[in-house]
Amino acid sequence: MSYVDNNLKKADKFYKLKEFDKANDFYNLILSKFPKNQRALKGINLIKNLKSDSNSNSDNELYYLKELISLYDQQKYIEIIEKLDYFISKVTLKRHFIYNLVGVIYFKMGRILKAVTNLKRSIRHYPENHEAYFNLGNVLAKKNKLSLAIKMYKKAIGIKPYYDKACNNLGIALKKDGQLIESINVLKKTIKINPEYFSPYNNLGKIYFEIGNYKNSINNFKKCIEIYTNSHLDLLHLNLNDNLQRYPLLSEMLTNLSISELANGDFIKGWKNYRARHKYYNPLKIRKNTLIKTEQGLGDQVLFSRFLRGLDFKNNNYYFPVDEKLKKIFSASFPLIKFISHDEKPNVESSFYLGDLAENFIKKHQDLTIWNKKYLNVCDNTTEIYRQRHSKNKIKCGISWLSKSTKENSSKDYYTELKNNMSINLLELREVLELSNIEFIDLQYTNTKKEREYLSKNFNINVKKYDDIDNFNDIHKLSCLIQSCDIILTIPNITAHLAGSLGKKTYLILPNQNGVFWYWKVYDDKFIWYDTFNRFNKNEFINTYAI
Repeated sequence: MSYVDNNLKKADKFYKLKEFDKANDFYNLILSKFPKNQRALKGINLIKNLKSDSNSNSDNELYYLKELISLYDQQKYIEIIEKLDYFISKVTLKRHFIYNLVGVIYFKMGRILKAVTNLKRSIRHYPENHEAYFNLGNVLAKKNKLSLAIKMYKKAIGIKPYYDKACNNLGIALKKDGQLIESINVLKKTIKINPEYFSPYNNLGKIYFEIGNYKNSINNFKKCIEIYTNSHLDLLHLNLNDNLQRYPLLSEMLTNLSISELANGDFIKGWKNYRARHKYYNPLKIRKNTLIKTEQGLGDQVLFSRFLRGLDFKNNNYYFPVDEKLKKIFSASFPLIKFISHDEKPNVESSFYLGDLAENFIKKHQDLTIWNKKYLNVCDNTTEIYRQRHSKNKIKCGISWLSKSTKENSSKDYYTELKNNMSINLLELREVLELSNIEFIDLQYTNTKKEREYLSKNFNINVKKYDDIDNFNDIHKLSCLIQSCDIILTIPNITAHLAGSLGKKTYLILPNQNGVFWYWKVYDDKFIWYDTFNRFNKNEFINTYAI
């Protein structure tokens, strides 16, 4: 292709896209060597005429676009949707902008198909619209269409190579897709593009945590916080509550940092940052009448309840509005504490969160040796009744394999995501479930009927389920059932916490990634939070010799 034809082709491409300045550049390149080239001269004249005609039109369109943006800023989304045809009839040059904006609105409203339709319209009107590709990537990522989302982010970056937000979200999508190395590389590139953008540091911190590189995880979380707040970590703690209110994302960021520090065994710094998890820190001050505030999940409440034994009961009264599911077993285990309902309002002089007790007792790994023994009690009579219902000549193994939040509206932050990303398929345990000398008893607090029926029908494997025991709502009876078993096989969930607190011999199936929550960490081949635990890795073959 000749020099003239090649540049004319490029000029025509930008002319069709209505990017007239870029088209002009290529026409002028031709005229710099061939001043009398008629096609280039014609193209420049056409653009001049279009620009003069469009100046008056663009002024009118600008008026309607300003009206549209004003409605968007006021979050009047329904009014924008109702007036969509009106705005489209008034705007010609920037229709892609309107469709892109409407796509974002539908996405915010959770109407995914409408969002996709309008974002695709935006791209058809203006194929070089990097924002529409970016927003379409966000929609697809939300629906877990990761390969398509990755493709859209790459399209946006191809149009705008230094698009830091698209690079960051591409890194997130790659992480979710299991492409951790590629995700790290993309996020590092994002930081080079914009070193003052805090989000890629946060996402790098999460990835390094998952691969067990806690040092890099901690460093990236710290950098994220310093950029976000424009302040050093120690200064933020001087007025922690004020700063938690001033910076809405700080609570989650500090919690992420604390998770890595605690997993790394840096308990002093970890507990300090862990204070931020509830978005408000109550200093641990104990008065004659003190309220103990609950933690987010049932598992955390069981985990931290061990420290209730370290309270001063001689001079103080303690009130604890514990979850109703735990009230009976906690009352039996800690009789000196007054367990109340969440509706009760006792007259107290001070309060603190249950999890903040750990800061007083655990400064290093060795401190846990006096705290990792059995500390919960259940009814012996009920336990014996369940024991009599089991097979007589087999090892009784309680089993739990699914994890989900038991709190209906629990936040979907990284802290919750880590705890919920532990489940396995029951078929992965088939080699163990086929052992004839073991009776497996369902401890799961979700409906497992279909899975159990499938195993029974296809593999003649029977997992016993006691339908008269409500594993979800009656934690005391579930605990008695756990106590009646000889051994427990479970993933990290509430069942694991109960088994450990009851001192049961437990085999814990950990996820594939190296990074796990700090209380499931192993030091010197031993679990430090529960001394009766043994471990399996999720990707290891669970063989018949394990139990």
